[in-house]
Amino acid sequence: PGIAIDLFPSVNPPIVVVRTSYDGAGAEEVEKNLTIPLEGQLGNVSDLKEMTSTSSEGMSLIVMEFDYSKDLDAALDDIRDQLEIISDRLPEDADSSITFKIDPSAEAIMSLAVSGNKSTEELREIAENDIESRIERISGVSTTTIRGGRTSVIRVEVSQNRLEAYNLTLTSIAALLDKQNLQEAGGEISKGETVFKVRTDEEFSSIDEIRETVIAVKTGASGNGNNDSTKVITLGDISEVYRGYEDAESIVKINGENGVYIEVQKESGTNSVKVAENVKNSIESINRDLPPGVKLEILYDSTEMIGGVLDTVINSAIQGLLLAMVILLFFLRNIRSTIIIGLSIPISMLITVMCMYFFDLTLNLMT
Repeated sequence: PGIAIDLFPSVNPPIVVVRTSYDGAGAEEVEKNLTIPLEGQLGNVSDLKEMTSTSSEGMSLIVMEFDYSKDLDAALDDIRDQLEIISDRLPEDADSSITFKIDPSAEAIMSLAVSGNKSTEELREIAENDIESRIERISGVSTTTIRGGRTSVIRVEVSQNRLEAYNLTLTSIAALLDKQNLQEAGGEISKGETVFKVRTDEEFSSIDEIRETVIAVKTGASGNGNNDSTKVITLGDISEVYRGYEDAESIVKINGENGVYIEVQKESGTNSVKVAENVKNSIESINRDLPPGVKLEILYDSTEMIGGVLDTVINSAIQGLLLAMVILLFFLRNIRSTIIIGLSIPISMLITVMCMYFFDLTLNLMT
């Protein structure tokens, strides 16, 4: 019962992906300033079999393929060393490159639909706050991914006329907001044997705080023309600040209606069928705690196919055992010898499964 069950054996292809973001840059700029320099440097990685790349708006994607004999952990270390060497020659606005191995087992085993008498944005918020963490705590679940709806954000819509009137730019406003919204360590203070940690906690906690952020101080002549006057300009003076939603980049439809669903991924080497059963057993208790009219249900379960395949394999094994004993009896014409040989078949299968368990092999279509 402890052996892991899956549809196919775990295969780790020798492929490493290097992803680099460059917001605001076009495809040609990404290719010229990111992809080509990265390809030239990453070509120094040893035992590289093939390298392909894709340059798109704001994104560079490089796929590196190695021989199956290559240690991918060593390859990752080599790739990171090469990225460190070239980092100073890349655009400052580009993010640090992210490297990861291709893992087919990371595909979702289940999809859960969140539906109800609410908007997709409200359903996504319920999924993020009330469902996601409970699913991830289930034994065997690795991570979850929410699709559909839009994430709640604070939107700042700046008036172009006010911006020009105060001689300000969007870049300067963004920089000021970034500097005034931070949380970082500030060192420590020692008093005798007691050590106090100092931390700067200046993150915005409300929309009013964002609206009242000072972005400029203008000095000019007063009404009588004699004395200078100072005017403090806040973000609320030149923009509308409110809670809204991020721009939609994709739309999820479930049975023709806009919806939200949660993809569930299992931990590597765990029993897919058992993990799915654990999730199914938790759905009822999760539904009891959801707002009225909102429910969580199974949209897709890949383990149903696994169960069907294993049932077919078991039935085939039983039929093969019975047919083998009939044929042995026909040729040997001895019931005792037939039973002895017949018993050796399930015993040999049991020993094989025990070896698979100790060698961490999964019971799948191939094994």
